[in-house]
Amino acid sequence: MQYLTRPDGSVPSNVDIAALEAAGILIVRPTPRPAADPGMVVVEGPPENKDGLWWQTWIQEIAPPPAPAQIPSSVSLWQFRAALRLNGNFERVQYALAQLSSPENIPAAELFEYGNTIYRTSALATELIKILGVTEEQVDALFIQADQIRV
Repeated sequence: MQYLTRPDGSVPSNVDIAALEAAGILIVRPTPRPAADPGMVVVEGPPENKDGLWWQTWIQEIAPPPAPAQIPSSVSLWQFRAALRLNGNFERVQYALAQLSSPENIPAAELFEYGNTIYRTSALATELIKILGVTEEQVDALFIQADQIRV
């Protein structure tokens, strides 16, 4: 909303209030935005007439839920291993991967040990689901947690 008033609510002398009101334009005086209560947001409300003057109002609405976190397609392996440590699963995964001996599983173990990046759709991520006995959603949450780790 645009205002023709000064911050103190007064109207400059060169504004023809009667002409504006005759044209259906209200002179709405600003009011400070109040702080929002927890879980709420403050938005501009409809103007309110007090003693013949129009004043800006504010109303509180329930804050929208936060946007769901995006699942990263990849994270650095140091972040991923840190997330596993924070969840108490690092040693379990490390031990299980060390036990893999079939030719198709060896790359997953080597990637976990020496790689730089892990991709959400990689064989290692698939192997982790088996090792930890977790759901796809839980692995997604692990990738989200890993992506948020900063040093």
